[in-house]
Amino acid sequence: MENRKLIALDLDGTLLDDNKNISNTTKKYLKELEDRGNIICLTSGRPPRAIESHYKDIGLKTSPYIGYNGDLICDKKNNEFTIFETMPKSFFVDFFNEFNFEKFPYIAAEDLDHLYLNVKDVLFDDFLHTSDTEVVIGKMPDIFQGDLYAFFFKIYEEEMQERVNKFVSKYDNIEVRFWYDKPDFGEFFPKNISKEIGLREVQKRFDIKDEDTIAFGDGNNDFEMLKYAKTSFAMKNGSENLKKQSKNITEYTNNEDGVYKELFKIFK
Repeated sequence: MENRKLIALDLDGTLLDDNKNISNTTKKYLKELEDRGNIICLTSGRPPRAIESHYKDIGLKTSPYIGYNGDLICDKKNNEFTIFETMPKSFFVDFFNEFNFEKFPYIAAEDLDHLYLNVKDVLFDDFLHTSDTEVVIGKMPDIFQGDLYAFFFKIYEEEMQERVNKFVSKYDNIEVRFWYDKPDFGEFFPKNISKEIGLREVQKRFDIKDEDTIAFGDGNNDFEMLKYAKTSFAMKNGSENLKKQSKNITEYTNNEDGVYKELFKIFK
């Protein structure tokens, strides 16, 4: 297909509504765009299993998807998995020696075979699809069996966010990102890994030109991807920080088929 487009779509707060669903109108249109030869690339901080369910729900067949905020690419067409970087267990040993568990009420960590939780709670059930993998609950980092691909935590205090930033600044290979404009969820990730890295790799594999790349996102973890994509949109409901730095803002929110309505204008 000449001039086919690569359409990178964040999930939570972007493609998914607040009930974690994709409308039938949006699903039908995305499937139509893929059938016309375009690439619909779901792009999320979620692990592969939690992206796969939405991939199947839309009915996608050949498009790739990006997980762990750019650290993993699943090439469905060639049935290939690519992982770029891991985070050493030793970093998390240092982290837990530095901080009190009580300051982090919910923690989740991932390797390719295990999901580690400090407590069992519904908070992560949808985002991480806890029922679809082996879950290990206990004291961290004692329960970790090796290096990690993802580490998520919830905080409530702005002072704690500042302390975590200061702690991570001592390490050359790890960074921290907070998802929203106020203290809430944070994550550690390998330095230089972002959704932009995953997007560039998909472009290369599918021979997509820069001018044919489109991206949508709502959170601070989408910044690099939206800055890189030639055509990009921050969601109307998205982070104020992201919207201030974005090229475009959707006219409608994630609860109003905001992605579908912008894509329809582009492709009609």
